[in-house]
Amino acid sequence: MGKIVGSFTSDRIFVSHRRQEHIFRKFNGLGISYLLLRKLIDKNCSSIRLILDNGDGSESVFISTPIKFLTDGKIWIDKMNDSQRILSFDKMSTKIGLEQY
Repeated sequence: MGKIVGSFTSDRIFVSHRRQEHIFRKFNGLGISYLLLRKLIDKNCSSIRLILDNGDGSESVFISTPIKFLTDGKIWIDKMNDSQRILSFDKMSTKIGLEQY
């Protein structure tokens, strides 16, 4: 598995910061390594929070669960890196601004 980009909060929430170039345009969403998803499930992670830099100084928070990524995410196989599950933005909850993170 590649490097883990993100961290756990004290309440079983995994938080990861993303930039515009991390968006999978083909699927209109964001991805997480399949191996990382398995680890999150093993650690009983309750929520994934992906904080996206909007490119204009603001950020949006996209919220889902590891199970949602596994069941609804599209499979992206990358022979050079880890395979990922891509979850489209319309399948995640959205919060604008970090005050609700």
